[in-house]
Formats: sequence, C-alpha cells, structure tokens
Amino acid sequence: MRNAFFRFTAALLAVCALLFLASCKKEPTDPTFAPPDYSYSPSESASTTEETTTREGVPLSQGFTVDESWKENYAVRYTYFDADGGDEAEIREVKTDTAFEAAYPESGNAFYYETEGKNIRAYTLMPGENKYVSAVIKNKEMSSLSSTFMKLTSVDETFPYLSNVLFMREDEVAGRKALEYIQRAYKDGEATETVYIWIDAEFGFALKCEAFDAAQARTSAWEVLSFKTGGVRADDFTVDVDAYDFTEE
Repeated sequence: MRNAFFRFTAALLAVCALLFLASCKKEPTDPTFAPPDYSYSPSESASTTEETTTREGVPLSQGFTVDESWKENYAVRYTYFDADGGDEAEIREVKTDTAFEAAYPESGNAFYYETEGKNIRAYTLMPGENKYVSAVIKNKEMSSLSSTFMKLTSVDETFPYLSNVLFMREDEVAGRKALEYIQRAYKDGEATETVYIWIDAEFGFALKCEAFDAAQARTSAWEVLSFKTGGVRADDFTVDVDAYDFTEE
C-alpha cells in the first residue's frame, strides 16, 4: 500500500516517461485526430539577432525558466489520453503543505494523503472494487511527494535548444499564457514521431501535449483544464475520509 497511488498511475506515465519522444511507438488508433498542419524540417532554425539570443540561436522570448514553487500549493484539473487504453480520463489533483489528493471523477477512485505527526496517512478509495484502505507511510514529508501531474509535465529548460525542437508561437491554455513548440524524431529522413507541446510561460511546465506517430495517429496527450497555485485550502479538497470506513493495511 505504501505506493498505491503511484502504482495505480504508473500506466499513465509509461507513454511519456522519457520525455517526450521515447515511448510513443504504437499502432494507429485515432486517424481522424490529425495534428496541426505545420511545415517543419530538422534543418530549420529561428532567425535571431545577437542582442536577443541565448544559445544555439534561440531568442530569449522563445525559451522559458522552470520555477517549481507551484508544487507546494496547487489545484489542477487535466485530461489524459493514452492510445493503449483508448480512453481519455479526467484527473484532479490538489496539494497543500499538509495534504494531497488525486481524484478520478469518472471512476470515483481517489487517493488522499495527509500529515500525521512525522508520518503521512494514505487513503485509497476505489468504489468499483469496494476497496477503502488506509496505511501509514513512515518518516515521509508532504513536500517530498511527487505526483503524476508533476512527473508528466516536467520539462527541462534546455528543451527549446534541442536540434529537433522548433518554437511555433505564443498561445493560451486554460487561460494561461503558453509557449508552443514542435518536436520531431526522424529516421532515414522521414518523421517517425511528432510532439506538440505547450509550456506554461510563468512556471515552465507542460500545460498541454499531443504526440503522434508516423501515420499521424494520436498516441498520447494531456491538457490542463484549470490550474491555480497559492491560496489552495482545505475547501479545495473533495475527499471526505470521515465519510468512509477504512481497513488498515
């Protein structure tokens, strides 16, 4: 039970565990979902001036800075699609310095963690399996927990400078300013995988991502529906552990 939440969500991370092109080789499953019509070749590069460049010819305005301060206090709703499962799921995460919640509205499954002295009390709720269990994770602090959303959306600041990455434009996702990029993998001069990714301009994480195979079938995707950081309180949590009888594990 110690890692029930992370075991449960491991399948979600499998597609994008090696950001962003490492594990998207699947048979076409959704040929009607076509990627944007962008013209791109690996030899293209941004036009810059000496005053506005950082490194490798990428303008300052086309890069981003990673600020992970949001991870201490946030509430997010996002959708996730994996061609292996074939369905799109909505996930909700809420985190403060004393509690964390991950909820799956469609299934009713939820995971709730709260501080208990120097430990963390972990609750697992799976109504479809009539499973309601709790356990203590000893000597663990809430700040050390890393959620599915944190791992899924993590991007290195060097991403814009990769040779197969091209900045496209400024955009908006869930009401937040975003920087859109395209990344492609090639073999024998042919594009084998394509990823479109929207980076949050304020904090430098991936607000949205769409991955396609060589046949332009969507293989994985996620998109933030709402996001806030700072000011998240107990009222933002939806799980009421007092409403259930839990079995100790």
